Amino acid sequence: MNPKALALAVVAALIGALAWGGIAAATGYEIGWIAWGIGALVGFGAHLGDSEGQTAGMFCGVLAVAAILIGKALAVQFAAPGEIRKFAEANLNEAVYQETMTDAAGYAQVAGGEGVERFMVEHGYTDADSPLEVSHDEKYDFETTRGQQLLEFASASPGFEEWQDREVEMLTASILDEYSFMDRIKDSLGLFDIIFILLGVSTAFKIGSASEG
Repeated sequence: MNPKALALAVVAALIGALAWGGIAAATGYEIGWIAWGIGALVGFGAHLGDSEGQTAGMFCGVLAVAAILIGKALAVQFAAPGEIRKFAEANLNEAVYQETMTDAAGYAQVAGGEGVERFMVEHGYTDADSPLEVSHDEKYDFETTRGQQLLEFASASPGFEEWQDREVEMLTASILDEYSFMDRIKDSLGLFDIIFILLGVSTAFKIGSASEG
């Protein structure tokens, strides 16, 4: 494979991977069929450099796999916050807002005192059936996370939209922190993703190997 074809194929691969990530960032969606387009772009880049033969085709196929995997990783990374936000906004409605603000006002009355465990039980912030069953560690975790958030809500008294934005931000950060990057990639792979990846690799091979000098 001549140096010109090699360079153009690599550039095409980088452009394709970055474009996939950019589209995901702009739209909030991870679009699987772009993998096919990345393969075609890699093959076309090699074609412009007058590549030919099976060796060139195999290189384009391998390069397409690398570009697609990088693009997939970028797309998942950029699309995840948008997808989480859409899910959260659909579930964080006015009823949940009112319930949260009621909890915030109630917790502000007992924070730092002996009524925290009872509050947790009565408001569903623990699986314990009685205050005595709430462990010290569980109480501490609640006070330093959700309890602190409730105190901030009680103090600021945010409107619905401000509260929703804050809740979405906290939920997104929590999910992305607990749900590993590799798990997100693995779980995002479906049948159509695999089909488009195979189409992308085969297209890169065909275009990259069929060119004539």
